[in-house]
Amino acid sequence: MCDRIDADKVREYYKYYRFQEVKTSTEKILAFKHSLYFNNIDVVPVNSDVTTGELEKIKSEFERINYTCKTNQFRSIEEIQTALFRGFFNWDGTRDFVRKSHDDFVQKRISVIGSTYSYIPSAFISDTIYSYNASDPVGHVLEVIQKPGPCLILIEAPAGYGKTTAMYELCNKIISSTTIKAIPLLAELHRNRKVPEFKYVLLDEFNRVFNGIEYGLAIRHVQRGDIILIVDGFDEMIRSNYSTNGRSVDDKSINEPLLYTIAEIIKNNAKVILTTRKTVFAEKDYFKKWYDDCRTKCQIERISIQNPSIEDWLGRKRIIKAVANRVDFEKVSNPILLASLRRMNDDEFESALNDPGGIIERFIDDLLNRETERQNLRIDSNNQRKIFQGLAQNFSDHEISEETKEYITELIRTNDKSKEIIKESLNKYWSTEGGATVDQILEKLTLHCVLDKRGFTDAISFVSDFLFGYFLGTEIISNNSQVIILERYIDLATQSYSALGEEAKTRLWNALQPCLDVHDTPIKVITDLRLKGELLRDIENCSLSNLDLDDEQFDNKLCKCVQFFDCKFHNISFIGKNIVSCNFVHCEFYGCEWVGERDENTFINTNWKPEDRVGCGTVLGTDFNANTKILERFWPKGRPNFQICKKESTLFCGIPPEQGDVVKSALSNLVKSGLLTHSSGNLYWLNMNRLDEIKQIIGR
Repeated sequence: MCDRIDADKVREYYKYYRFQEVKTSTEKILAFKHSLYFNNIDVVPVNSDVTTGELEKIKSEFERINYTCKTNQFRSIEEIQTALFRGFFNWDGTRDFVRKSHDDFVQKRISVIGSTYSYIPSAFISDTIYSYNASDPVGHVLEVIQKPGPCLILIEAPAGYGKTTAMYELCNKIISSTTIKAIPLLAELHRNRKVPEFKYVLLDEFNRVFNGIEYGLAIRHVQRGDIILIVDGFDEMIRSNYSTNGRSVDDKSINEPLLYTIAEIIKNNAKVILTTRKTVFAEKDYFKKWYDDCRTKCQIERISIQNPSIEDWLGRKRIIKAVANRVDFEKVSNPILLASLRRMNDDEFESALNDPGGIIERFIDDLLNRETERQNLRIDSNNQRKIFQGLAQNFSDHEISEETKEYITELIRTNDKSKEIIKESLNKYWSTEGGATVDQILEKLTLHCVLDKRGFTDAISFVSDFLFGYFLGTEIISNNSQVIILERYIDLATQSYSALGEEAKTRLWNALQPCLDVHDTPIKVITDLRLKGELLRDIENCSLSNLDLDDEQFDNKLCKCVQFFDCKFHNISFIGKNIVSCNFVHCEFYGCEWVGERDENTFINTNWKPEDRVGCGTVLGTDFNANTKILERFWPKGRPNFQICKKESTLFCGIPPEQGDVVKSALSNLVKSGLLTHSSGNLYWLNMNRLDEIKQIIGR
């Protein structure tokens, strides 16, 4: 029949699920009832010598008083825990829910890009793995979570780099796995900012997926490893020390309890995955202390997703065409842009190369024009833009990223520009179809493909951060607004606009300048780099993290009392007098040199220190392979993608004057050999037909 099981343990677990024990005529058989459970009575033999006759007798006793009985013959306490979990958490139904959520996410992406969907992994760096080529962060996470013991995984990437897409892919892989016996719970915090405490955010998510399960019970199964907790957009819960009324608040007092709520969850066999944008918050002292405390209690894996691999998205053939047209996609490696390019046929792609800055604008127009047909929406693409620009501005003004359908409807209804556009649209319906109402048009707008209905709730948001940032940036330019815009919305707008043409980026940069005056240096630096491609100001008394700078961007601006965390520097000749009392922590330097004194700068856990090359430092020597070093300027170590084009002046940066002839000779040799081509404006281009050979030369 069954093995002998500790009866007290059985009672303990059933009681935990709010079962009540019902007395039976023998101690060898226990019975439990639960008013909400599918089967009214669970009959559980706990002794190996229980006979079929004894079981049938107990069942008949309960059936006579109208109970439905289910006999559970367990062989171990672990089997009891698994059975109760799968019963209460609706194992099959919940996995179907997760699968449907993934499929809905895919369909929404298809509606945006107008093409088939496939998940394309990016290169990543972790504590244990570094990859130049396109690797698979999802596959790596799957390996990590199958190891025994508690585990915390931090996945970092800028906005728009595919963190949410990767997490949906991860959920789908988990439920499709034959070796992972767990349910993934994906909590998207950027859609749940209104809830003030993380504990209640989790409770809200537990109720959304499991329908009425108690918080303590759900956490217990997270700690057992039955539920894999994935918190997407963890940084959305982080409160900075800036408040909208201009008063400073103590972010430590707000954020530290949040961190330790997570630490309390990570016990036994818990698997917790947090995704976050790269933020200076991770360098706060209290975060580091929390992180170090966690390291003593569980395995921690920190993963940084890198730029999308252009070759994986577009293929070698199209990159060669881009180079022939002098288009450098290194500067616009945004997943939305790459998806738009990927869906084009060859003729459309070649046409797009003639105006690379307009690719995104045409993509947005296609998106809006398709909606006029799909919903019979009598509003042209230009006016649709104005409506969603106004909505994005409302989101920023109200500090929200989603709201109920009713609230969104009222935001559009009461916007002055939107009211006029809808009024004009009413006339078009009357002239062609016998009329429409304002409510009917508003209904179409709230069902628009640029908006996203969250799961089975009534909350609506923009379908992607890229579109949110694009519409917000366009509205900022349109209004040339003087109002304060929070940093996270500036971050969204500049990230989206970084994929546009130089003229559009300059317009947004100019429009943001009055607003940036009230913000700290880091967001100003990020804005300069994304929209102008270089540092435009001296930097003093601040912390900067996760920057990737080369000689053209850095240009030796004054840096005084700056803390650089997890930054990369490529081919920079640092001028000592311009770098004053700075700390470089966990930074990487490739092809750099230091000219002059250190002046109390400190280098902690870096791969290079200036004392190795104080003074000019010999960049080229007798054993130096000049051809290799020149090619490495196009594909610096530490970057997953190559730069197709380089200015001649940048290839000489950091080279002592007496060795300039060596570089000139190397450039001439590379052009003659066909590895590089030379064009007007003193530009040098990689020959993409020889990319495999170039990779071999520089060891990629």
